[in-house]
Parts: sequence; structure tokens; C-alpha cells
Amino acid sequence: MENNLFKLLISEIGHGVIKKVSTRSGVSYPTTLRCFQGKSRNIKVLEASVVVLKEHRKRVKDLRDQLLQSI
Repeated sequence: MENNLFKLLISEIGHGVIKKVSTRSGVSYPTTLRCFQGKSRNIKVLEASVVVLKEHRKRVKDLRDQLLQSI
């Protein structure tokens, strides 16, 4: 069951690749790679990607809670 849950969480995240990107001031933000394809690495893009990541985490948490309740 744990393995299936892991696969479902990865598929919910989509590409499943998260990295940290540093701004000029040296602050690191967790962000998805998809947000950076073809875009300049400025703070607005970083902020948008952090929001996207938070939404992904919420969806993953909701999915996880749903699965745990159905067991």
C-alpha cells in the first residue's frame, strides 16, 4: 500500500522534480523546474513558483488524507 501511495503522490505532483533556486540576495526558494523553462530567473517567477509548489503540496496532502481515510 505504501508503494502505491508513493506512486500516486508522485503522479499528483506531475513531473515530481523540485529544486532550490537562489536569488541574487542569496535566498533559496524551493521551486518546480517547469516554472523555469523559457523564463528569466527573477523574483516574480520565483514567487509564482513558490505559490505553485504550495498548491501542489496542498493537493498532495488532500490526496494522501483521502487515501488514508479509504483504508
